[in-house]
Amino acid sequence: MKTREQKEQLAKIAQDSIKQSKIVIFTDYSGMTVSDMASLRLKLSENANKYQVIKNALIDIASQKENYKTEIKKEKTQTAVVFGYSDEVMPAKALVEFIKEFEKPRIIGGLYNGEVISVEDVQNLASIPSREQLEAKLVGTIAGPMTGMVNVLNGNIRGLVSILSQYQQ
Repeated sequence: MKTREQKEQLAKIAQDSIKQSKIVIFTDYSGMTVSDMASLRLKLSENANKYQVIKNALIDIASQKENYKTEIKKEKTQTAVVFGYSDEVMPAKALVEFIKEFEKPRIIGGLYNGEVISVEDVQNLASIPSREQLEAKLVGTIAGPMTGMVNVLNGNIRGLVSILSQYQQ
């Protein structure tokens, strides 16, 4: 059994993790095997995220200290938390992809941008293209007209070269 000081220290660690995270997603990990948890942790850690089992009471204490009204304490679940440190979208995307493959864990809700978010909000975040995909689309959109202009200018030069080579023959 943990002492009050140990519980307060764990709540402080959870509070710091919430404070440092860009997104926090609460899940019910009931029915997951140890290998499932390990593979989800590995998938999330690829993008500097963390998946951690935390008691509901500690999550509730930590979130209240950060002025979030999660009400997670009322959930009768085995709760594990995804802490997204580097990006808002990638943890949600990785979690939803994992759930599609293994059908576990179940998303309970989350915290994003100072607000409590629902399961649907987490799924909507997961459907947003990644930052790299958006940057690639932007570059393609900007480069498209330039490529067309180069082709038009090269077309005129090719036409002139073709006429001159025909004239020479």
